Amino acid sequence: MIRELKESDIKSVVELENEALGESLGENMLTDILTNPLMKSYVYEDNKILGYISVSFDGYTLEILNFCVSSNNQNKGIGKKILNYAIIDSYKNGCKNVVLDVRSDNLKAIHLYESFGFKIIHTRKKYYKDLCDALIYEKKLNDYNIVLNKEVNNHCKIEEYEDYIKYSDSIQFDKYYHNFYKLKNDKCLNEIIEANKDKSFLCIEADKIIDGFDEIDDNIEMISFLKALDIKNKEVGNVFLVDESNIDDTYNFIFEDAKKYGIEYAKKNSDRIINDFKNNLAYGFIIKDNNKIIGFINTYMENDICQFEDFFVLDEFQRMGYGSTLIRYVINYFINKGAYMAVLTADNDDTPKDMYKKWGFIEINRSFFLRRGE
Repeated sequence: MIRELKESDIKSVVELENEALGESLGENMLTDILTNPLMKSYVYEDNKILGYISVSFDGYTLEILNFCVSSNNQNKGIGKKILNYAIIDSYKNGCKNVVLDVRSDNLKAIHLYESFGFKIIHTRKKYYKDLCDALIYEKKLNDYNIVLNKEVNNHCKIEEYEDYIKYSDSIQFDKYYHNFYKLKNDKCLNEIIEANKDKSFLCIEADKIIDGFDEIDDNIEMISFLKALDIKNKEVGNVFLVDESNIDDTYNFIFEDAKKYGIEYAKKNSDRIINDFKNNLAYGFIIKDNNKIIGFINTYMENDICQFEDFFVLDEFQRMGYGSTLIRYVINYFINKGAYMAVLTADNDDTPKDMYKKWGFIEINRSFFLRRGE
């Protein structure tokens, strides 16, 4: 478990720092961190404290100060998890940039930072007491909303007003997530309701639940550095990137899954997804068992962030490791394409979110899709 430092942890952290680093910030400095609004510390605890990180954050730049894992627990992924947690905790509060310094001979730490996308920006010659150089690393953080909204932006007309944004899709006019209002505040709510009183349905995205709607989707946006994700299930099935050799079979698989929403909807939805693949707007992946497609995921990438969208495995093949195998393949694919982070949206009332959290995804935002009508 990762949590913020408490006063009762300080002696254990000092012991940990001395054991892992050969020196410590000291009890006074750690106590000051607890009361300094610009500083935070986090510990990784499993019966006892095994890892620790301290940071400072000014609202724009996060600086990694001290960071260590006990010697007996290194190479177990603990460092990745703590670093991931500390960065994302500031990222969701506006962090755009992360900086740190590391000894030039600390190859394990350097490998970790570079796997998260950090780049060297400066070298301080003979910086440490033993005259070892210090390498200054930086990681610029891109806005995850750019990729999260990529599908909608590709296919919807977007009209922005003072109090709301209106999304509409002239082709898939019956798809809730392509035809909705995103509220900036609720001052315009009655105006929107009145304007849509004769429509077959009304869908609104808001940051709170509003009375008067038939259905509510409680959605959470989750994000992680790709290298921090830890998916342990066995390898089963075979994963393939959607291309010309399997695109027709993929179309049929997506169509059959969407038929429960109606034939017309299923056709439009399948056409749209496959055309995105053909036009290089998205990347699709399928997983097969005995040469039969049993799972699919639709993905996007912008800058160095990828999005996992429309991820599902047929009911009879769930809880057997196929989903984990598919996601592992996709993670490695995007790492090789230069991505460092992944984002997805999960239903807060459904069980997959617990699986995503177990893998290492961290909640970064919450919103509600409110619907009434068909």
